[in-house]
Amino acid sequence: MLDDAKPSDARVLQVLGVGKDGGRHSPLYVWMQEHHATLKAEFETRGPQWAERTKALAEAGLVDGDGDPPTQRTAMQTWYRVCRAERRKGTPTPAAAGALPSPLVAKPSSKPAPTPPPADASEADADAPDFGFKFAGGLKDWSSKPEPT
Repeated sequence: MLDDAKPSDARVLQVLGVGKDGGRHSPLYVWMQEHHATLKAEFETRGPQWAERTKALAEAGLVDGDGDPPTQRTAMQTWYRVCRAERRKGTPTPAAAGALPSPLVAKPSSKPAPTPPPADASEADADAPDFGFKFAGGLKDWSSKPEPT
């Protein structure tokens, strides 16, 4: 709502005053989102250590969406959601920025281009290798229909 717009209805003011400071996210989520790069680097270095970290988060006054101190499960799930949101935004973290592979450059093929088939069928037979095997029944002429018996 705009700052210069002041509703005159007391019920509207009462409704606007209710709610979480972080919008639809818990204070724990907002804090993790604000410190995502630092937390990610710490977790990659020392591991998340959720039991100790959850205790420290509660001592720092951070709460979940219900206003309760976070549990290990809540902290892990919140961290997962924060990371998923960061990936969706597409903002590379400082550690991941240098890890991007360089684009592949196509190198010219050393194989010669394939030759088109010869126009005359006899030339094709002359170039065909002879492997020394024959079909047991000989070659069949499939162009004619068999006579009914």
